[in-house]
Amino acid sequence: MSTPNEERTRMTLPRTLLTTGAVAGVLATTAFAAGPALAAGDDGLTHAQATKARDAATKRVSGRVVSIDRDADDGATGYDVTVLARNGRAREVRLDDRFRVVRTSAEDADGLTYARLGKATSAATKRVKGIVTGVDLEDEGRARYEVEVLPSRGAERVVRLSSDFRVLSVGAGDDDGDDRDDD
Repeated sequence: MSTPNEERTRMTLPRTLLTTGAVAGVLATTAFAAGPALAAGDDGLTHAQATKARDAATKRVSGRVVSIDRDADDGATGYDVTVLARNGRAREVRLDDRFRVVRTSAEDADGLTYARLGKATSAATKRVKGIVTGVDLEDEGRARYEVEVLPSRGAERVVRLSSDFRVLSVGAGDDDGDDRDDD
């Protein structure tokens, strides 16, 4: 026969384990759910930073964004945004860590036109919802365009497009260039 203390211990222990297990489950679920929200591009650029950088740059230079990069020059964090204007001229807009314009300079459009940039951006963001952080014109393989998209939640994705803007593949941000669809 058990004493009242032993009886209480037997009843309390399962409740304690159950509560501990539930708390651990909630913490694990929260960590998993929070993980993708904290993900960023390969240079540490977050979706929120990319959005602010895009908005600040296109306020200064009207056009479509070709690329958004986060970097640290001499220890100071900043953003380089390349914008392609309707007239075909590209400008790099350098922003400080508060998204204020530091300077603008001429940049090479790398063969992209305003219209094709728009089509590539549209095709890629229909497949992967997010902000475009890079568009490259490819000259090898099946893909003609490689578009980097940073979703609001999750890691950067690379969308490879044909010359007629069909999606050939979607891969991780550090895509190795194969044409396999990872989705």
